[in-house]
Amino acid sequence: MFYLFLLKCQPSHDKLTKSEDGMNHQNDLLMDTSILYRSTQKYYDKQLEMYNLTYAQLPILIMIYEHEGISSQQIAKEGSYDKGTITKNVQKLVSLGYVRVLHSLTDKRAKELYTTDLTKSIMSKIYGIRRDWWQHIIQGIQADQLVSFTQMYQDMVKRAMEFANQEQRPVQFFKQQKLSMKAYPDHTSLVLYTGGCNFRCPYCNQADLVFLKENLVEISYHDIFQYLDDNRSIIDAVCIDGGEPLMHEGLSTFLKQVKNKGFLVKVQTNGSFPDCLKQLVNENLVDFVGMDIKNSPKKYRTTIGLMDYPIDDVEESKNFLLKGSVPYAFYMTLVEEFHNKQDLLSCAKWLDGANHLIIQTLERNGELIDPELHPLTSINRESLQEIFRPYVNTVEIE
Repeated sequence: MFYLFLLKCQPSHDKLTKSEDGMNHQNDLLMDTSILYRSTQKYYDKQLEMYNLTYAQLPILIMIYEHEGISSQQIAKEGSYDKGTITKNVQKLVSLGYVRVLHSLTDKRAKELYTTDLTKSIMSKIYGIRRDWWQHIIQGIQADQLVSFTQMYQDMVKRAMEFANQEQRPVQFFKQQKLSMKAYPDHTSLVLYTGGCNFRCPYCNQADLVFLKENLVEISYHDIFQYLDDNRSIIDAVCIDGGEPLMHEGLSTFLKQVKNKGFLVKVQTNGSFPDCLKQLVNENLVDFVGMDIKNSPKKYRTTIGLMDYPIDDVEESKNFLLKGSVPYAFYMTLVEEFHNKQDLLSCAKWLDGANHLIIQTLERNGELIDPELHPLTSINRESLQEIFRPYVNTVEIE
């Protein structure tokens, strides 16, 4: 595929570079590919201007020229295009006089695409433009390196197309704690961490999971289940943390496998996916839910780093847990810059009737999104108990 062929020259690297402001930035594959794509597009659009063509139309035109009689469906499959994109670009090529659409001789319902004499008269120049670009971007790359990288990139493209076409993407885990004594109350557990989060809490100490880097190594399902099988005598439960686990559509499939092996399941969530939470509980895929409460409703948006976020979903999840459909605990991480006594009192009233609240101190054992924040020290343990005890049955301060 032409547009992918152009991308095969970009070397992969994950080292840190230093910007002018002194900050370290990781050059990841997504950014490298984006830069290469935009540079390629700019070059082609400029070179093709005299033909009234654009970079978006060119891969399609070349596929038709090299496979006369090809169908739009074949182009869509080969190039991983959606139907609308193919239709729009073919119509444009027809209007410019570069492509003809004919009915198939073998199937009158099918349409075949052919290039015109106008196209044939300019294709040698088109190929020259392509060759000049290719020669420019591969200069300095050794032949054996180019062959190796080309094969690697083709393999990546193949896997990317397979993955993009999956109906349900499996949930991925990037960190684990192989033995936790406190993640699941009164049970030993394996803790698995998903990547990605829809919140951006400044005090989150899993910044690498929130800003999911492409070079994070995924933990394979084989290794996870092998560990569980080998340690049944000491592991009671599997706890899913993050990131935000409930944003991953493949979570339920994974949890079914865990439950089938006889392990308890706990899910830790920020409460922003109430429908998914209810579904997992109703399907008996979750035995315990931990829900993070960020702050009082009035200061929720500031605390999660999203000033326009409506907290209706969080409210719905909280109320669902308060009904007692599944054992649960609310969790709060207290930060000097975000929580004061009035905030906590408002939060306590918001949680009125809750069974269990676990109050945690800001931890610096990970990568904070905002490293300038501090643990709450202006309110002592006794005062915290006084604030929450009238409203919450059990208040645990870690």
